[in-house]
Amino acid sequence: MPNSLIQNLTADGTDSTLLSLSGIDLITLVGCLALVDPKRPGDRVEVKFASLLSLLQFSKSCSHKVFSNALIPPGKRAEYSTGRFSPKLVAAIKSSIEQLFQAKCVSFRRVVKAIEEKHTHLFESYGFVYEDEDNVLDLDDLPFGLEKINTCVSCPRPVYKLRYVLSGKLKPSTKFFFHLHSSLVEELKGGRCTYKFTKLSVKIFSLLGRLGRDRTTIRTLLLILRQTSKDGFFVRSNLKSTLRALGFDSSHFSESCTSLSALLSKLIDEGIVVSFNVDTENNRLEITQNRNWYQEASL
Repeated sequence: MPNSLIQNLTADGTDSTLLSLSGIDLITLVGCLALVDPKRPGDRVEVKFASLLSLLQFSKSCSHKVFSNALIPPGKRAEYSTGRFSPKLVAAIKSSIEQLFQAKCVSFRRVVKAIEEKHTHLFESYGFVYEDEDNVLDLDDLPFGLEKINTCVSCPRPVYKLRYVLSGKLKPSTKFFFHLHSSLVEELKGGRCTYKFTKLSVKIFSLLGRLGRDRTTIRTLLLILRQTSKDGFFVRSNLKSTLRALGFDSSHFSESCTSLSALLSKLIDEGIVVSFNVDTENNRLEITQNRNWYQEASL
């Protein structure tokens, strides 16, 4: 994951629309980044919604059971359970993807004793993919009966979908695609003067399934996993600022500290954190991360 994005989500005062993303938006973003080829991060990424949901460790609901008597001994019956992702969940993921189409971030470069900030969108190009009898449709050369419409007229960037002319109903899409912005691509390549990247284990998705996919949990986890000290120990000298940066309500300091402590205790149980100290008197946060959690935890 590009470290600029983690900085956007865990540093106080960052001017980024990523801060307004919900928990499901954030985990969708992490999932999209997990599907980027680390050797060719600038390539187009095309993803099926079902594949993304499986990666994010969302569970399927059992829709019906199928019974069959074919090739079964007399008196016995084979039973097969089939499942699918909830339509509401699929709709929520599609909504999150549209949020990411519009989202902006700040990328950072180290330039002669200074930090250069660049405000960009996450994706340079993006869109939904439509198929007809396994053939991908060209949105600018559509068959009779379909039309391309912008479903986000009030947004800074258009979101094109297909609609049936006669019924006025939207045609379902099964995939979406994106190209990461070039500044984020440079970070994933480890480019000179960039903030580079943090490797995240795919086990993070099952972990979040147990902890909860809310944005404060995701942002706290990203802060911890980004740390690079050999012993895993790091300090934040301004606890109030850190709470604000992670999405906690810093105006209710005591309650937020209690919530943070509860989350860090869960991370100890999961093997992510070894120890922590939420020091309210000195306005200080200390955490020791288990650097090998992804090897030790049975996620």
